[in-house]
Amino acid sequence: MGLPLFALINRILLLALEKIVLKFMGDETGNFYKNLVASFLFFFIGAFVLLPFAITGEVNNWHFLLPCIISALLYSFSSFAYVSSIATGEVSLVTPISSLNAVVILFFAAIFLGEKITLVKSLGIFLMVYGIFILKGAATPIKSLKAILKDRPSQLMFVSVVLQSTGRVIDKSFSGEYDPIIYATLLYFIVSLNFFILLRLKRKDRLILFSFKKKPIPMLIGGAINGSAYLLLLIAIKSIELSIVEPLVNLSIIIAMILASMIFKEKLLEKLPGGLLVILGGWLLAGNV
Repeated sequence: MGLPLFALINRILLLALEKIVLKFMGDETGNFYKNLVASFLFFFIGAFVLLPFAITGEVNNWHFLLPCIISALLYSFSSFAYVSSIATGEVSLVTPISSLNAVVILFFAAIFLGEKITLVKSLGIFLMVYGIFILKGAATPIKSLKAILKDRPSQLMFVSVVLQSTGRVIDKSFSGEYDPIIYATLLYFIVSLNFFILLRLKRKDRLILFSFKKKPIPMLIGGAINGSAYLLLLIAIKSIELSIVEPLVNLSIIIAMILASMIFKEKLLEKLPGGLLVILGGWLLAGNV
Protein backbone atom coordinates (compact mmCIF):
# COMPACT_ATOMS: atom_id res chain seq x y z
CA MET A 1 0.00 0.00 0.00
CA GLY A 2 1.45 3.36 -1.04
CA LEU A 3 1.73 6.25 1.41
CA PRO A 4 -0.99 8.40 -0.28
CA LEU A 5 -3.53 5.55 -0.14
CA PHE A 6 -2.55 4.81 3.46
CA ALA A 7 -3.05 8.50 4.27
CA LEU A 8 -6.47 8.53 2.59
CA ILE A 9 -7.71 5.48 4.51
CA ASN A 10 -6.53 6.91 7.82
CA ARG A 11 -8.07 10.31 7.01
CA ILE A 12 -11.45 8.61 6.50
CA LEU A 13 -11.12 6.83 9.86
CA LEU A 14 -10.03 10.01 11.68
CA LEU A 15 -12.88 12.06 10.22
CA ALA A 16 -15.37 9.43 11.38
CA LEU A 17 -14.00 9.78 14.91
CA GLU A 18 -13.98 13.57 14.53
CA LYS A 19 -17.72 13.60 13.84
CA ILE A 20 -18.31 11.88 17.18
CA VAL A 21 -15.99 14.25 19.06
CA LEU A 22 -17.70 17.28 17.49
CA LYS A 23 -20.91 16.32 19.28
CA PHE A 24 -19.09 17.01 22.55
CA MET A 25 -17.22 20.12 21.32
CA GLY A 26 -20.05 22.28 19.98
CA ASP A 27 -22.55 24.32 21.96
CA GLU A 28 -25.79 22.40 22.39
CA THR A 29 -27.88 25.59 22.28
CA GLY A 30 -26.44 26.61 18.91
CA ASN A 31 -24.82 29.78 20.29
CA PHE A 32 -22.95 31.36 17.36
CA TYR A 33 -19.96 32.73 19.27
CA LYS A 34 -19.47 29.61 21.36
CA ASN A 35 -19.39 27.55 18.18
CA LEU A 36 -16.98 30.06 16.67
CA VAL A 37 -14.74 29.62 19.72
CA ALA A 38 -14.92 25.86 19.21
CA SER A 39 -13.81 26.41 15.60
CA PHE A 40 -10.89 28.55 16.79
CA LEU A 41 -9.75 25.89 19.26
CA PHE A 42 -10.26 23.24 16.60
CA PHE A 43 -7.61 24.86 14.38
CA PHE A 44 -5.38 26.32 17.11
CA ILE A 45 -4.92 23.01 18.94
CA GLY A 46 -4.48 21.24 15.60
CA ALA A 47 -1.65 23.66 14.74
CA PHE A 48 0.10 22.99 18.06
CA VAL A 49 -0.17 19.24 17.57
CA LEU A 50 1.59 19.57 14.20
CA LEU A 51 4.16 22.15 15.37
CA PRO A 52 6.74 19.75 16.94
CA PHE A 53 6.96 17.88 13.64
CA ALA A 54 7.03 21.06 11.54
CA ILE A 55 10.01 22.68 13.31
CA THR A 56 12.22 19.74 12.35
CA GLY A 57 11.44 20.16 8.65
CA GLU A 58 13.43 22.08 6.08
CA VAL A 59 12.11 24.77 3.75
CA ASN A 60 13.93 24.94 0.42
CA ASN A 61 11.87 27.87 -0.82
CA TRP A 62 8.90 29.92 0.31
CA HIS A 63 6.98 29.84 -2.96
CA PHE A 64 4.14 28.08 -1.17
CA LEU A 65 3.65 30.91 1.35
CA LEU A 66 1.23 33.05 -0.69
CA PRO A 67 -0.95 30.07 -1.75
CA CYS A 68 -0.96 28.92 1.89
CA ILE A 69 -2.16 32.33 3.10
CA ILE A 70 -4.84 32.51 0.40
CA SER A 71 -6.02 28.98 1.18
CA ALA A 72 -6.09 29.78 4.91
CA LEU A 73 -8.25 32.84 4.27
CA LEU A 74 -10.63 30.76 2.16
CA TYR A 75 -10.92 28.13 4.89
CA SER A 76 -11.49 30.85 7.49
CA PHE A 77 -14.37 32.41 5.55
CA SER A 78 -15.68 28.94 4.72
CA SER A 79 -15.77 27.93 8.38
CA PHE A 80 -17.38 31.24 9.35
CA ALA A 81 -20.09 30.76 6.69
CA TYR A 82 -20.59 27.14 7.82
CA VAL A 83 -21.02 28.08 11.48
CA SER A 84 -23.35 30.95 10.54
CA SER A 85 -25.44 28.64 8.37
CA ILE A 86 -25.80 25.97 11.06
CA ALA A 87 -26.57 28.57 13.73
CA THR A 88 -29.31 30.36 11.78
CA GLY A 89 -30.72 27.78 9.38
CA GLU A 90 -32.89 24.68 9.39
CA VAL A 91 -30.44 21.86 10.04
CA SER A 92 -32.21 19.28 7.85
CA LEU A 93 -32.16 21.80 5.02
CA VAL A 94 -28.66 23.27 5.17
CA THR A 95 -26.44 20.39 6.29
CA PRO A 96 -27.07 18.17 3.22
CA ILE A 97 -25.87 21.07 1.05
CA SER A 98 -22.37 20.59 2.48
CA SER A 99 -22.18 17.26 0.63
CA LEU A 100 -22.23 19.20 -2.65
CA ASN A 101 -18.51 19.82 -2.15
CA ALA A 102 -17.94 16.55 -4.05
CA VAL A 103 -19.77 17.94 -7.08
CA VAL A 104 -18.09 21.35 -6.91
CA ILE A 105 -14.66 19.75 -6.58
CA LEU A 106 -15.38 17.45 -9.52
CA PHE A 107 -15.85 20.48 -11.79
CA PHE A 108 -13.15 22.64 -10.19
CA ALA A 109 -10.62 19.81 -10.51
CA ALA A 110 -11.52 19.35 -14.17
CA ILE A 111 -11.27 23.09 -14.92
CA PHE A 112 -8.19 24.05 -12.87
CA LEU A 113 -6.30 20.78 -12.42
CA GLY A 114 -7.06 18.99 -15.67
CA GLU A 115 -8.60 15.95 -13.95
CA LYS A 116 -10.97 13.93 -16.12
CA ILE A 117 -14.71 13.74 -15.54
CA THR A 118 -15.52 10.08 -16.23
CA LEU A 119 -18.89 8.36 -16.21
CA VAL A 120 -17.93 6.04 -13.33
CA LYS A 121 -16.55 8.92 -11.24
CA SER A 122 -19.64 11.04 -11.88
CA LEU A 123 -21.99 8.16 -11.01
CA GLY A 124 -20.06 7.40 -7.83
CA ILE A 125 -20.24 11.03 -6.69
CA PHE A 126 -23.95 11.26 -7.55
CA LEU A 127 -24.75 8.15 -5.49
CA MET A 128 -22.73 9.41 -2.53
CA VAL A 129 -24.30 12.88 -2.57
CA TYR A 130 -27.82 11.50 -2.92
CA GLY A 131 -27.16 9.00 -0.14
CA ILE A 132 -25.95 11.79 2.16
CA PHE A 133 -29.11 13.80 1.47
CA ILE A 134 -31.12 10.77 2.65
CA LEU A 135 -28.88 10.22 5.69
CA LYS A 136 -29.10 13.83 6.83
CA GLY A 137 -32.86 13.93 6.71
CA ALA A 138 -33.42 16.27 3.78
CA ALA A 139 -37.06 16.23 2.72
CA THR A 140 -35.88 15.97 -0.88
CA PRO A 141 -32.58 16.94 -2.53
CA ILE A 142 -34.57 19.30 -4.77
CA LYS A 143 -35.90 21.17 -1.72
CA SER A 144 -32.38 21.83 -0.41
CA LEU A 145 -31.14 22.82 -3.87
CA LYS A 146 -34.03 25.25 -4.35
CA ALA A 147 -33.28 26.74 -0.93
CA ILE A 148 -29.87 27.86 -2.23
CA LEU A 149 -31.72 30.35 -4.44
CA LYS A 150 -33.83 32.01 -1.72
CA ASP A 151 -32.85 30.88 1.80
CA ARG A 152 -29.93 32.87 3.31
CA PRO A 153 -28.57 30.10 5.62
CA SER A 154 -28.61 27.71 2.65
CA GLN A 155 -26.78 30.29 0.57
CA LEU A 156 -24.17 30.62 3.31
CA MET A 157 -23.68 26.85 3.33
CA PHE A 158 -23.20 26.81 -0.44
CA VAL A 159 -20.70 29.70 -0.15
CA SER A 160 -18.87 27.63 2.46
CA VAL A 161 -18.75 24.69 0.04
CA VAL A 162 -17.38 26.79 -2.83
CA LEU A 163 -14.73 28.47 -0.65
CA GLN A 164 -13.56 25.18 0.85
CA SER A 165 -13.43 23.54 -2.59
CA THR A 166 -11.35 26.44 -3.92
CA GLY A 167 -8.96 26.02 -1.01
CA ARG A 168 -8.61 22.32 -1.80
CA VAL A 169 -7.77 23.12 -5.43
CA ILE A 170 -5.02 25.52 -4.26
CA ASP A 171 -3.65 22.86 -1.88
CA LYS A 172 -3.52 20.35 -4.72
CA SER A 173 -2.06 22.80 -7.25
CA PHE A 174 0.99 23.52 -5.11
CA SER A 175 1.33 20.06 -3.54
CA GLY A 176 4.70 19.53 -5.19
CA GLU A 177 6.20 22.70 -3.71
CA TYR A 178 5.75 22.23 0.04
CA ASP A 179 6.42 19.93 2.96
CA PRO A 180 2.90 18.83 4.00
CA ILE A 181 3.64 19.19 7.73
CA ILE A 182 5.03 22.74 7.44
CA TYR A 183 2.22 23.80 5.10
CA ALA A 184 -0.51 22.35 7.34
CA THR A 185 0.96 23.87 10.51
CA LEU A 186 1.33 27.34 9.00
CA LEU A 187 -2.16 27.25 7.47
CA TYR A 188 -3.76 26.18 10.74
CA PHE A 189 -2.06 28.98 12.68
CA ILE A 190 -3.28 31.52 10.10
CA VAL A 191 -6.86 30.22 10.25
CA SER A 192 -6.88 30.28 14.05
CA LEU A 193 -5.42 33.81 14.01
CA ASN A 194 -8.28 34.94 11.77
CA PHE A 195 -10.84 33.48 14.18
CA PHE A 196 -9.11 35.08 17.15
CA ILE A 197 -9.14 38.51 15.49
CA LEU A 198 -12.86 38.17 14.80
CA LEU A 199 -13.59 37.11 18.38
CA ARG A 200 -11.44 39.95 19.72
CA LEU A 201 -13.23 42.52 17.56
CA LYS A 202 -16.56 41.25 18.89
CA ARG A 203 -15.13 41.18 22.43
CA LYS A 204 -15.92 37.50 22.73
CA ASP A 205 -12.33 36.28 23.15
CA ARG A 206 -12.92 35.70 26.87
CA LEU A 207 -15.10 32.76 25.84
CA ILE A 208 -12.02 30.89 24.63
CA LEU A 209 -10.69 30.01 28.07
CA PHE A 210 -14.21 29.44 29.41
CA SER A 211 -15.04 26.96 26.61
CA PHE A 212 -11.72 25.13 26.94
CA LYS A 213 -12.08 24.74 30.71
CA LYS A 214 -15.62 23.44 30.24
CA LYS A 215 -14.68 20.78 27.65
CA PRO A 216 -10.86 20.32 27.72
CA ILE A 217 -10.72 16.66 26.65
CA PRO A 218 -13.05 16.94 23.60
CA MET A 219 -11.29 20.17 22.55
CA LEU A 220 -7.82 18.57 22.73
CA ILE A 221 -8.87 15.37 20.99
CA GLY A 222 -10.89 17.23 18.33
CA GLY A 223 -8.05 19.64 17.56
CA ALA A 224 -5.50 16.82 17.35
CA ILE A 225 -7.74 14.83 14.99
CA ASN A 226 -8.45 17.89 12.84
CA GLY A 227 -4.79 18.80 12.36
CA SER A 228 -3.77 15.21 11.67
CA ALA A 229 -6.64 14.65 9.21
CA TYR A 230 -5.69 17.74 7.20
CA LEU A 231 -2.06 16.62 7.08
CA LEU A 232 -3.20 13.23 5.75
CA LEU A 233 -5.24 15.04 3.09
CA LEU A 234 -2.14 16.90 1.87
CA ILE A 235 -0.22 13.62 1.67
CA ALA A 236 -3.04 11.84 -0.18
CA ILE A 237 -3.57 14.52 -2.86
CA LYS A 238 0.10 14.49 -3.82
CA SER A 239 -0.58 11.51 -6.09
CA ILE A 240 -4.34 10.80 -5.95
CA GLU A 241 -6.82 12.96 -7.83
CA LEU A 242 -8.57 15.55 -5.67
CA SER A 243 -11.92 14.69 -7.28
CA ILE A 244 -11.52 11.17 -5.85
CA VAL A 245 -9.96 11.95 -2.47
CA GLU A 246 -12.59 14.42 -1.27
CA PRO A 247 -15.73 12.42 -2.22
CA LEU A 248 -14.27 9.22 -0.72
CA VAL A 249 -13.99 11.01 2.61
CA ASN A 250 -17.80 10.79 2.76
CA LEU A 251 -17.33 7.13 3.70
CA SER A 252 -16.43 8.47 7.14
CA ILE A 253 -20.13 9.25 7.57
CA ILE A 254 -20.92 5.53 7.46
CA ILE A 255 -18.29 4.72 10.08
CA ALA A 256 -19.49 7.63 12.23
CA MET A 257 -23.06 6.40 11.85
CA ILE A 258 -22.08 2.98 13.20
CA LEU A 259 -20.13 4.55 16.08
CA ALA A 260 -23.07 6.85 16.90
CA SER A 261 -25.42 3.87 17.08
CA MET A 262 -23.06 2.23 19.57
CA ILE A 263 -22.28 5.33 21.69
CA PHE A 264 -25.43 7.45 21.45
CA LYS A 265 -27.87 4.59 20.69
CA GLU A 266 -28.96 6.32 17.49
CA LYS A 267 -31.20 4.25 15.19
CA LEU A 268 -29.21 2.61 12.43
CA LEU A 269 -31.81 0.71 10.42
CA GLU A 270 -33.66 3.79 9.15
CA LYS A 271 -30.38 5.16 7.75
CA LEU A 272 -29.57 1.97 5.86
CA PRO A 273 -30.82 3.04 2.37
CA GLY A 274 -28.75 6.24 2.36
CA GLY A 275 -25.79 4.40 3.83
CA LEU A 276 -25.86 1.76 1.11
CA LEU A 277 -25.88 4.46 -1.59
CA VAL A 278 -22.84 6.14 -0.03
CA ILE A 279 -21.00 2.81 0.16
CA LEU A 280 -21.88 1.96 -3.45
CA GLY A 281 -20.72 5.37 -4.63
CA GLY A 282 -17.52 4.99 -2.62
CA TRP A 283 -16.91 1.57 -4.19
CA LEU A 284 -17.20 3.04 -7.67
CA LEU A 285 -14.78 5.85 -6.80
CA ALA A 286 -12.31 3.52 -5.11
CA GLY A 287 -11.90 1.71 -8.41
CA ASN A 288 -10.30 4.88 -9.78
CA VAL A 289 -7.60 5.09 -7.09
